[in-house]
Amino acid sequence: MPDLPNTPAANTKTISEKIATAIERVMTLRITTVVGLVTATNSNDGHSGLDIQLPPGPHECATTTVDLLQGDITQIRTEKFISDPAYAKMHDDALTAGRQIVADNLAALKSAIIGLEKFLPKP
Repeated sequence: MPDLPNTPAANTKTISEKIATAIERVMTLRITTVVGLVTATNSNDGHSGLDIQLPPGPHECATTTVDLLQGDITQIRTEKFISDPAYAKMHDDALTAGRQIVADNLAALKSAIIGLEKFLPKP
C-alpha cells in the first residue's frame, strides 16, 4: 500500500522512488466490483478516489488488475461473479469501460505528442 502524503515515510522517498510509484500507478488498471455491505470514504493517499472497507459479513467481489506494460491480467472473483450472469456482466461492463478509458487516454496522449512535434527543432 502506498505511503500517505505528508507522513514521515512518504517524505523520505527519493525523487526516483516517487517517479517509480507514479509510473506504476499509470501502468496499472484495477477494476473492483463489490456487492454487499461496503463503507466508502475519501482516500487519504491523494491519488485514488475512495478507500473501501468491507465489514464482516457476506460479500460478493470481483477484482481485475491489468499491468498495461506487461499485459499481465489477474482476476479474482467470488463464486457469485462466476455463476451468476448478471454479476459477471456487471464486472465485465466495468472492465470494458476501463479499457475504453485507457484507449481514449492513449489516443489523447498520442494527439498531444503529435501536436507538440511542430514546436521541436528539425534535425
